[in-house]
Amino acid sequence: MSKVVTRKQLFDLIKQSPARRISEKLKYMENHMLEVNGCVNGPDSLLQEYRHKISHFKSRWAAGRNSEALFVKRNEQWLNNTISLPVMTVVRSGRPPKPFQESSECSKRRKTKELRENVPVSELTFATQMSLRASGSADASKILKDITNSPTRAKKYRKAANQPIPKTRQLTPQEALSMFIEADLTRSQYETIRRFDKDRFPCYSLLQTAKLECYPKKEEITITSNYAEVRLQALMDHTTYRLCLYLSDDIFERFSSEELLNLELISKWGCDGSQQNRYKQKLPDDTDSDAFIFQSSFIPLKLVSNINNEKKTLWANTSPSSPRYCRLMRVRFVHGNVDITGLIVTCHYVLLQHETPHFA
Repeated sequence: MSKVVTRKQLFDLIKQSPARRISEKLKYMENHMLEVNGCVNGPDSLLQEYRHKISHFKSRWAAGRNSEALFVKRNEQWLNNTISLPVMTVVRSGRPPKPFQESSECSKRRKTKELRENVPVSELTFATQMSLRASGSADASKILKDITNSPTRAKKYRKAANQPIPKTRQLTPQEALSMFIEADLTRSQYETIRRFDKDRFPCYSLLQTAKLECYPKKEEITITSNYAEVRLQALMDHTTYRLCLYLSDDIFERFSSEELLNLELISKWGCDGSQQNRYKQKLPDDTDSDAFIFQSSFIPLKLVSNINNEKKTLWANTSPSSPRYCRLMRVRFVHGNVDITGLIVTCHYVLLQHETPHFA
């Protein structure tokens, strides 16, 4: 083992000697260090190492003309440098000492007290940087260099380290479904995206559940071999409910409870038919055919509160001609001629007159 001291510490011991000759002063300092480091009875090689490291004082003292002031002036930097002196370890009985890393905080402070008192901070930090780099911790070495070179950098590093790492917020199933539809993704494409960030995107089964919530209740839907239909009032109630579900709280705060209980959904509707490819689908009635398809749908335009003919708008469709808000009411395998069109239009007018809204 060895002990690190500065040459200035050794020079202070030389000055403490009552002797007048430099050789006697050096002998005093040598004996003191041998005794402190437990090397008085050490081997000759150890004593020779001590004398060799101390001998430089004598030559530099002579070069300074035996003047303390001149010696200090010429060797100021040399005196501040450190040297390693061998230390004799004494095997003690009892509990073996713990490794430094396993020691308590108090023990670590005690073990490093002499090192901290004798070696300047700049040398300690530089030695730590070099040791970290040599052990492969180049990043830690660079950080230590940064925080010691700049007085404000350490504060910034500490502030950044104490800041909690923001957690990635997972999209709600409704938000993920919106992205899924806007991007026109397939299930395979969505699951590929999710594979790279599972904390961000919910599983596809939750999207399927959210998609089912976009449909009216099953009992409101009628499906046969040649047509499918949603009860008109149920479809309008469900549309109003879904619109209210996604309106912000700020909008609702501007309306009273009475106004929110008197809502009207202003919509437009229409119907059209077209020819399509035949899929050789076997229909129960031989007179039916899937060569033509005729459908009717409506588009919500405004959701308003209406009290005594005073209307206040909660929501307005900014793209009334877009198919995005198109709500399918009825679809049927039938040729859309003039008679069929007139019949369906009349049928819907009758429904509109007799349906009673029940959404609240």
